Amino acid sequence: MPKGRGLNDSVKEQLLVPAPHPATPILNPSTGTHEFGRFPEINSRHVKFPAGPIVLRHGQHRGPNSGFGLVHIWKEHFPVHDSVDQASSHVIGFIQNILRPGSKIHYESELGRRANRPLVWRNREGTAILELREDTDGPVYSIVTAFRSRGPVGFQIGSL
Repeated sequence: MPKGRGLNDSVKEQLLVPAPHPATPILNPSTGTHEFGRFPEINSRHVKFPAGPIVLRHGQHRGPNSGFGLVHIWKEHFPVHDSVDQASSHVIGFIQNILRPGSKIHYESELGRRANRPLVWRNREGTAILELREDTDGPVYSIVTAFRSRGPVGFQIGSL
């Protein structure tokens, strides 16, 4: 191999590029913003949720059924892709198909940490689980995960 840059140099450079922070929001290519939708205010007899934007964060995957965001959805549900860069357009397209106007919002009546996790179900497209978080600008719904599903769980509390 000639002197200069070898394969190992290229691999070393890739390893030195820092990964985004898990909380880094992902840009929605359809809107040019970080919003993947708007969660409406829900004030029902059973549950109350404030209105706020729906965002996808870079996230992290801690293991089966543990993690959040783009990285978690890739590792858990799109493992055929070798990297998050390869998977991102597929994950984003999948999420966009779920988070459409008219998609139903359901709630499972969880307790504790998961009490603030509504889920959005869109027919055969799948389900997205959201988590209500407080951000510097107010309430934000972070996409925890998204997956194919046969039907919703819990009772319907609204629609996007």
